[in-house]
Amino acid sequence: MENTMQSTKSSQVKPANLGSISHATLRTDDLLSAFSDELEWQIQRNADYFQSSEDTRKERDGFINLIWEAREYDEDKALASGDYETGDEIVQSLIDALNTFAGSYQYFGSHQGDGSDFGYWIDWECIQDCAYSGDVAVFAALADIPEGFTGNAVVTNDHGNSTGYRIESGEISEVYFQVV
Repeated sequence: MENTMQSTKSSQVKPANLGSISHATLRTDDLLSAFSDELEWQIQRNADYFQSSEDTRKERDGFINLIWEAREYDEDKALASGDYETGDEIVQSLIDALNTFAGSYQYFGSHQGDGSDFGYWIDWECIQDCAYSGDVAVFAALADIPEGFTGNAVVTNDHGNSTGYRIESGEISEVYFQVV
């Protein structure tokens, strides 16, 4: 998995829920349909954000154009004309757009264990890299977090349940994710 995600996001976009949106298919038409539907849903649920500035309106308009391009794409016609790349390029553009809605320490793409399962997932590689660089502290229990701690923390218990937090002066200010 390519780690292209920033460790934290400071936008006002409501992050998508973790989980699959397309499973058991790698057909370009299926991916274009699922991804464009998801992008349309994310634009609708973030309507206030996309009205907040000229830049966000331009971003939204670009996403809408991408949705239109995905829905107009005809795989049979493209393949018949020898175009083997356009569909894949649109799929990749949709993946890039959907990453806008991935929460902190998350990504949109294929699941690490199943390349045909696309959705929003925890970016464990990013968390490991950030832990190594000191941008994330990793603990076995919430009680292990030092008093007055400020920073990003991931707590993974002995059962494998993980939660990502933003902590300010010892108080949880944001929960990035919870995986049980």
